[in-house]
Amino acid sequence: MYKEDRDKKIIEHLPLVRAIAAKLHRNLPPSVDYNDLVSYGIIGLINAVDHLDE
Repeated sequence: MYKEDRDKKIIEHLPLVRAIAAKLHRNLPPSVDYNDLVSYGIIGLINAVDHLDE
């Protein structure tokens, strides 16, 4: 996959990562930080996009 396509797919799905993190955050203890959830989600998204063509 070309870098431009990879980056486009990642950017395209960032709102979904944020929405899922927000939904999860509502049901977790206050000690769990929303930004941490988003960060982990972005890492998962990048991993998924990188393995898309394998």
